[in-house]
Amino acid sequence: MNLVTGTIFNGTFPVFTGSHRNARFSHEVSVKGVIVKDSYGAATGQHTFQFEILESSHPSDFAVGTVYRKMGRNMYPNVTRCERPADYIEQAERKALRAEFSSAKARREGRII
Repeated sequence: MNLVTGTIFNGTFPVFTGSHRNARFSHEVSVKGVIVKDSYGAATGQHTFQFEILESSHPSDFAVGTVYRKMGRNMYPNVTRCERPADYIEQAERKALRAEFSSAKARREGRII
């Protein structure tokens, strides 16, 4: 599964209560959302997604119309179904070209990737 900007997805995300040091699982929320932005941090090697909620089983936890950010490691296992955008192939090709260009530029500048 490859998630790109414009992908509409269904997923289930956990909700925790308490402080971040003593978090306790509360319940799961089913959401339908659209990916607004995706980025890959080359320095940390982590994929990050920003998505807008279209539908939510618990609007108090994930409000409709709100944009949230999640790391790819937390996003991929929780997405159950996704609909690719119409220009999916073009986006994937552009992303591959950007990655190729940035690695070639890094090699020219003497950085190792």
